[in-house]
Amino acid sequence: MKLSIGSLIVLTRLAGLAMVAMPLAACIAIRPEDCPPNCSESACSTSASYSPPSFTTAPPPSSPTADAAPAARSDVRDAGALPPASPSSADAGTSAGRADAATAVLSDGGPASDLVVQPPCTDAGTCGKPAVPLCTLSSECGRGGRCADGACQRPCAASTVCGTGDTCQASFCQPSAGSGGQCLYSMECSPGSLCINGYCHGACQIDGDCPNRADTCAGSVCQPDGRPSPQCRSNQDCAGDRECVNAICRTHCSSDENCGPACSGTLCRGGYCVQPQELAPQCSRSATCGYGHTCIDAICS
Repeated sequence: MKLSIGSLIVLTRLAGLAMVAMPLAACIAIRPEDCPPNCSESACSTSASYSPPSFTTAPPPSSPTADAAPAARSDVRDAGALPPASPSSADAGTSAGRADAATAVLSDGGPASDLVVQPPCTDAGTCGKPAVPLCTLSSECGRGGRCADGACQRPCAASTVCGTGDTCQASFCQPSAGSGGQCLYSMECSPGSLCINGYCHGACQIDGDCPNRADTCAGSVCQPDGRPSPQCRSNQDCAGDRECVNAICRTHCSSDENCGPACSGTLCRGGYCVQPQELAPQCSRSATCGYGHTCIDAICS
């Protein structure tokens, strides 16, 4: 068979490639670092099998600042790194301090770092109230006052004695159920005032800045004063049969038989009549009483 010059050139090149490929094929069968150059040593055996090692961590990135990062971090990303493994307890401390990537993606495609996560409201029904109730017992709210939902309500016969935004309801100053009709926007009030439920609440720096003596300066705004106040400062502030004990007018007693509804309590403790809820309060906030109930004088009602 007579071959053309072109065919002879192709066959010559194929033969050359085969001679180069034979030693390289033998090198693939063993670890590359153990194979001598050109596989000329007898240790280069074609019968050996080689499996690449399994990496548990990503190779260090080529960036010059990578040396400052711990080598064991699993969240390092670079072009030569292997796919990340599933999360484990080892990186729990790292992931706990950042938002979950599965839930921290913005709807507009922006980065998760743009998210502003607001703390959840965990104290249902008491959001915005002081962390510690202002009062628990009505005896802490002055003469004739009562403690309702952790704040004092003063006794009243008319709304004129109540703080701004409060009205006289069932003989106690309470937040108005309807709008005051004074404003809709704060701009309708005096400068610095705030329109709350249709009432203009004046601006203030101290309690004395509030024109209504039943108000206190809270957050630079005049608000109804729900802070505790003493029932008495001396025996002269109490009825003739009572004594001023720890700022509360108490009925003296020697046993439970000396106490009753007309006294300062129904139980005799320490020589004075006290109420049962003083010894074991049922509540301090209405949220613990259930829907439709209010905590008044440490009792759910």
